[in-house]
Amino acid sequence: MALGLTAIKTQNTSHLNILLKWFQDKRLEAMQAKGIKTLDMTTPPADAYRALIRANGKAQGWQPSEDLIKYYELLVSVMPENPQGHSVLGFCYYRQGLKDKAYEQFQKSCMLDPHSFWGCQDWAVMALQAGQYSDAEKLFSLGLNADPRYTLRELYSSKVYFDILSSDHSYNPVVSLQEGYTRAAKALYSLKNKIPLQAAGIDAQIKIL
Repeated sequence: MALGLTAIKTQNTSHLNILLKWFQDKRLEAMQAKGIKTLDMTTPPADAYRALIRANGKAQGWQPSEDLIKYYELLVSVMPENPQGHSVLGFCYYRQGLKDKAYEQFQKSCMLDPHSFWGCQDWAVMALQAGQYSDAEKLFSLGLNADPRYTLRELYSSKVYFDILSSDHSYNPVVSLQEGYTRAAKALYSLKNKIPLQAAGIDAQIKIL
């Protein structure tokens, strides 16, 4: 009899867990739907995207607005598995001088999609700037092993990047990617051969596309 009661309790607990999981999933879906609706209502203006592109890869100048940062913070909270969202948010943090936050976002981007060049490249540059030369060497190597065709497909298929690229049709992500691979190769060569990057004429700046 005791064994029978135990089996019934176990079964009831199992059913309760399934029911709780169902409610949690539904709640998460509702929160995501609400978040996506809010994202659609707070999409940055084209000028904000164009300014972001112009600042891409430059050392000084542009600072992201609070509205732009809040938009990308909301985006990654609604879509935490979106590597492009983490990458752009990392870029915004970087331009604000919040390098620890930027490092964390680039790390997430690369770990979510290690086959895309830019996520690995930006994490590598952050590691390089932090003096983490061994990590930087591994990350530059990881980025260089990424198929550029895959990175371009991700750029053109991702809504995160589509919104940015649509604001400025003069920007050529193919040329930017070619330049990115060249800089990464030079950086990796310098690291392996203990050559100071400045002496090698390498500009290790953050770029997101």
